[in-house]
Amino acid sequence: MVNTVLSTSLLTEARGEQLVSLALAGQVPAHVLTAQARELGLAARIGPLAASDERNTRFLDTLRCYLANARSWAATAEELSTHRQSLAYRLQQIEEATGRSLKSSRDLAELWIAVTAHDLFGPS
Repeated sequence: MVNTVLSTSLLTEARGEQLVSLALAGQVPAHVLTAQARELGLAARIGPLAASDERNTRFLDTLRCYLANARSWAATAEELSTHRQSLAYRLQQIEEATGRSLKSSRDLAELWIAVTAHDLFGPS
């Protein structure tokens, strides 16, 4: 309980990059993190991937799967029943659409928070 209260008070003062730093440090329970992410509009950081058209839905599903498979190309391609070259294209398109690098831990953490917030609360 004390950790949740402490985390909540830390998040009250945190914004954007600070929230990602706290998440990376494991200082924030997931339910508090996603609620704060919603308040800050971090789900919007996935940009056009939140649009409900077929192309962007496929890219969002790809990003979600890629993150769930610990960035394993082989596991992601297998789970999505797609060729690795198609996966590479999708990941490149995701980087371009979000303006985030899938090679950056900070960007990956931000995307994970954004996808989780989007899944729980819908687009901001």
